[in-house]
Amino acid sequence: MHVVTREEMRAADAAGVSAIPGGEPSLMGAAGAALAEVCRAYAPPGTHVVCFAGRGNNGGDGALALASLASTHRCSLYLLHERHELSVSARIAVERAADRGVVVSLVPNDPSAALNGAELAIEALVGTGSRLPLSPRMEHVVHALNAFTGPVIACDIPAGVDPTTGECVGVTLHARATLALGAMKCGLLIEPGRHYAGELWISEIGFPGRLLDDHQRTYQALESLTFAQIVPERPPLVDKYAAGHVAVVAGSGDYPGAAVLCAQAAARAGAGYVTLFVPKAIVAVVRAHLVEVVVREIPESVDALLNALSNASAVAIGPGLGRTEETQTLVHALCAGLNCPYVVDADGVVALAGFVDLLEGKPAILTPHSGEFARLTGVTREQVERDRLGAARAFGKEHARGPVLLLKGSPTLIAQNGMRLRLGWAGTSALATAGSGDVLTGAIATLLARGLSPADAAAAGVFWHGLAGRVAERRRPGGVMAGDLCEALPEATGLARATAESCRPGGVRRVLP
Repeated sequence: MHVVTREEMRAADAAGVSAIPGGEPSLMGAAGAALAEVCRAYAPPGTHVVCFAGRGNNGGDGALALASLASTHRCSLYLLHERHELSVSARIAVERAADRGVVVSLVPNDPSAALNGAELAIEALVGTGSRLPLSPRMEHVVHALNAFTGPVIACDIPAGVDPTTGECVGVTLHARATLALGAMKCGLLIEPGRHYAGELWISEIGFPGRLLDDHQRTYQALESLTFAQIVPERPPLVDKYAAGHVAVVAGSGDYPGAAVLCAQAAARAGAGYVTLFVPKAIVAVVRAHLVEVVVREIPESVDALLNALSNASAVAIGPGLGRTEETQTLVHALCAGLNCPYVVDADGVVALAGFVDLLEGKPAILTPHSGEFARLTGVTREQVERDRLGAARAFGKEHARGPVLLLKGSPTLIAQNGMRLRLGWAGTSALATAGSGDVLTGAIATLLARGLSPADAAAAGVFWHGLAGRVAERRRPGGVMAGDLCEALPEATGLARATAESCRPGGVRRVLP
């Protein structure tokens, strides 16, 4: 899906008005119809739908949504301003709603009174062009909506959320769902805006893909539809090696579980053959936990290990390896000597502090969390956390020839060659569990083995991992372990593909199952 900042959406809007047949009325009509379609998913026919509308085009979108719903629902429109104060397009939209039988009134002094008997509410107070904080009168309405017990649908962006940064200024609407119009606003994918947006929907409302391509300059992100497009299904006629041979170099006496989880995840992600290399001291215990994975001892000679890895389609390096000098030497030799795609995680990342150039020109991915990234780059964790977006962009520009950076967090950030950042936004707090990163590394290694580019494998892996977290959380509320994430990977893929098959590009669709 296309992801834009406030300024990029403004530019796209201006270009769309002149490029799209019918101009602004056509866009607003499509937005109203899309918003009505989302409302039908939460409110069956016959229910009472209330919309609070501001003076601009966002309010016009809400009015036209009620016009579309009026034949099947009881609809009431509450205006924050007198009709003569509305924008021309919004005023026309309100008149159309009234013609369709929508009851139009001004917002009462007590906005909660407007919600008596309502079963769904639409918030169409402000659009992406508004400035925060909200006016006191709008805050009054938002307080009432937050106290409302029924679902509240935000039109384009919840009131109070910055569409570019995701910051919440003052009183903020906590929506059940948000419909992004034209393109996804990046503030809906970045905390705390992500939390306040609720379930995310999107509709391009007629904007041509090429026009949005031209205006999406800062971020990118996957949804179920694009995930299904870049992650190939396994062909009907394929052997285990053609399905992808993943090799994992991981584990130590202190952390044998990291190696087990990474290898299990690679297998559950669909690798046809997984070989796990671990230190001699833990071979027996690891074999006891892995029946479907070939477990081998890490050879004493690095050349022997590289030779053993020569048949792998992709390699995962680092989970639980430890932070000894021997580990550092091993990681350096592997990163310099491997020619196949590989992903480096955890202790492997720390071993590369000061030696990132070993990965220059390699099809490689680094997957640090903020602490490991701080060690890698020689700054403090606090500096990284203060500006994660800036830190990821700077790394991508400094290492223009690779590797791909996957900086874990909320959202996870994927940087390559100083290009647009990819946002990994689909996760949940269930992922905050020991071993979660090892599962992500195994899944990414399988995607590399299946032929995805490092940047696509990183983005798809993060999205998939996030979906698996959601599946696992539904199965085990409050008690998800990393092994549960492994088991959830196949179901997460199926849900994403089913969601993709049920929607049409450009139409109204959920972005997550």
